[in-house]
Amino acid sequence: MVRKLFRDLSFVFVFSLLAAALSYVIRFVLTRKLTVEQYGLFYAVFSFIGLFVLFKNMRLISALIKLVPEYRVKNKFAEIKQSVVSVFFINFVVSLILGVFFILIAPTLSTSYFGHIDSIRILYLLTGFFVFSTLVEVIAASFMGLEQNIFYVLRELFINGIVLLFVLFYPLFDVTTPALGYLLATLLVFIVYLFAFMIKNKKILSLKVKYEFKIIKELIKFGAPMLLILAGARLIQFLDTAVLTYFRSLTEVGIYNVALPIAMLLIVLVGEMGAILSPLVSELKARGNNNALKVGFEMMQKYGFFLAVPVGLIFFSYAETIIDILFGADYIAGANALRILITGGIFYAIYKLNIVGISFVGKPKAVTKIVLTIAFFDLILNLLLVPRYGIEGAAFATAISFLLAFILSIKATKKHLNVNYPLGSWGLIILLGIVTLFFIDFIKGFTGLGLITDGIIVLFIAAVFYILMGIVLRIINIKEIKGLLWNQPE
Repeated sequence: MVRKLFRDLSFVFVFSLLAAALSYVIRFVLTRKLTVEQYGLFYAVFSFIGLFVLFKNMRLISALIKLVPEYRVKNKFAEIKQSVVSVFFINFVVSLILGVFFILIAPTLSTSYFGHIDSIRILYLLTGFFVFSTLVEVIAASFMGLEQNIFYVLRELFINGIVLLFVLFYPLFDVTTPALGYLLATLLVFIVYLFAFMIKNKKILSLKVKYEFKIIKELIKFGAPMLLILAGARLIQFLDTAVLTYFRSLTEVGIYNVALPIAMLLIVLVGEMGAILSPLVSELKARGNNNALKVGFEMMQKYGFFLAVPVGLIFFSYAETIIDILFGADYIAGANALRILITGGIFYAIYKLNIVGISFVGKPKAVTKIVLTIAFFDLILNLLLVPRYGIEGAAFATAISFLLAFILSIKATKKHLNVNYPLGSWGLIILLGIVTLFFIDFIKGFTGLGLITDGIIVLFIAAVFYILMGIVLRIINIKEIKGLLWNQPE
């Protein structure tokens, strides 16, 4: 089982990385085709929609990811069908109601909040994206619960790929084009995924079941605490943009929404491991295999930190260069905000792993307490700092909230999962990361092949150096990894 966990994590990591890369290419294209103000307007509306995403389903999708593996282990296929159909229907109704609400308030928001007439059309289009993305999430979560993970990990890759092609080649490009691209891409993926799920799971869907309220009650029982968990996480991610939109200019919102996604790359690289971890945690718990769960979780903590530290340090040291290469000189003003965010992002990546582990072993209330604390803390800091300090104030509020989340989640995982944190290894990783930075400074510019080519070569050499030194310092244990990947029984 542990071997399967790490094999699946490697699979998720690769495709999550590809999907993230495409999302950054989309932003790269948009910064070239839109003004800073237009770019800020689109992501101001996008963030506003994001604040409401978590309320559309009472987090029944999270409950689905947890309960379907448990039903599958116990061969309760009728319960699987009822859970999937119920969550799909509830999601559709709630998202449709919220969508109508967005359309009705769009004119008011355009004048009193966004301050731009084009926000109405963007909001209309993203409302459609909001509805269909909800349904895609339900189907993807059902695929994951049934161990058909390929469909879950490919959904973002498909959507981002279609959006990228659309913004590149749509002949009537304007500020609403990316919103239209997200709507059409999500609609297409929804249609494909719906047919794929019906074909691949026709035996389950063909079962005659008597729909019982106790199944929905069980979904809500787990989903309600998860609502608060995801509410805090969503607020931390989007609250700074919302407060910036209200107190500052759309230009600052645009600059900040270049710094924020770069910093959040760490969350994609490390924290998204939690996506595949979720159903496996539930299955291990259902089977009573607590030792495998503990071992796998500790391994992810160590190697997640090993991955996060060098990426974070590189982004911190070369913030201006990275922003200039990816998005252009107009956005370099976000370099300090990026440095602040990336510092907190290292810790938030580990926090995301912790929160999955605690909630999916049946302790969502413990995570709820953590999330409510950090969400309130983040809100107060944003309101205090953003009006005066702008994007740097928003970045500082978010980074401090990330650090607090990390500290509180460590305490909780020790209590509920009996996880031992390798603090000695973490210290060595930080030291090795700093040494690797000096190594990069020493070798950069030797080839003289140009900035981007030099950067690729230098980073490749530095990555080899970092991994080899990790082996020498015994941070990376080759026998341990080989045992997990090949020698352990399923």
